[in-house]
This record gives sequence, C-alpha cells and structure tokens, in this order.
Amino acid sequence: PLPRLRTQKDEWLLALLVLRAGAPIDRDWLAGSLWPESTDTRSRANLRKSLTHLRQALGDQACRLGSPSPRTLALDLSGASVDALAFDAALAQGDRPSLEQAVSLYRGPLLAGCTEAWAFPERQGREQAYLAARERLAALAFEQGETAEAERHLRLAVAVDPLHESTQRALMQVLAAGGNYAAALHCYRQLRAHLH
Repeated sequence: PLPRLRTQKDEWLLALLVLRAGAPIDRDWLAGSLWPESTDTRSRANLRKSLTHLRQALGDQACRLGSPSPRTLALDLSGASVDALAFDAALAQGDRPSLEQAVSLYRGPLLAGCTEAWAFPERQGREQAYLAARERLAALAFEQGETAEAERHLRLAVAVDPLHESTQRALMQVLAAGGNYAAALHCYRQLRAHLH
C-alpha cells in the first residue's frame, strides 16, 4: 500500500505506469496525456514534479521506477500484486475457476473519477470483459443445470450495464427455462423501458 499521493495527476501517472505492466512508456506521451492543456515544456516539468512525488511515495520501493532509456519510463511490478493486471491474467486463462477469480476482482469502473481521454478505453475494455466473463459463467452454469447460479451471474452483469442486450436476453432465457415466465416478462418490460 502507498501513502496518498499529492495530486490526482500523480495517481494517474502511477495508474498509467501500472496499466502498462512494466513496459516502457514514452515520457513525452505521458506528459502530453496527463497535461494535454499545457505546453510541451510545462507538461514535461509537471511530469518531473509528479515523478518526484511518486518516488517519495514509493519510499524504499522507489527503485521500481526506472528509465529503460532517456526518453522512457517503466515501473517494475515483479512481486507486486495489482488487481487490474490479475483481472486481465485471469480472463486470459478463460477457464471457469479463472473467470470466477476475474469477476471477484472486479470492483467497478476502472479509475472511475478520471475523465481523461486515455482512461476511457482502459475502463471500457475491462467493463466489457467483465460482462463477457459473467455471461460466459452464466452459460457454463446453465449447461450444468445451475439455473440459480446462471441467474445470479446475469443479474450482476445487468446491474453494471442494464442496456447490454445480450445479457438481458440471456437472463430472460434463463428465467423462462426455469419456469419463471413472470420474471422473464418483467425483465423484458424493464429493458424496453430503458431503451425507450
């Protein structure tokens, strides 16, 4: 755990370094992404200041922050636990236990308070992956005759994105297959109201 960083931009710098999983990132790209409204000179100065704050926050782990080349930065994550990267790794495995682990790691939108352009694809990609994992787990549970478990997965997915039609359709099918036609019809009406 880190002490609280001084500014939101410091937190976002750390997030960008972490999300690249140790891969080198161009300093100019970082500066431009974090301070798009500033001049190049000012944004690079801001990056240097944020790097100083980050090194201070890392304390004896500051050696993790490195510069593979004069124009790049990287954060060594060996031995560190990062929930977003563990989520990605579990999804990549794709089996039922790994998908269960992935959905248990999901705590809501990634960097929810960040409105920067670079955060949107990161957030959106993980949300869509979460929904797909819940749908896959529901399908696996349904195949095993576990309709209550399938319904649980689908309802959790619908809570994240009530307009995700494939999830809604799967939920209605699971409810109807379990003989709960009134609930399936209720889901249909809710979806129709949301879409309207």
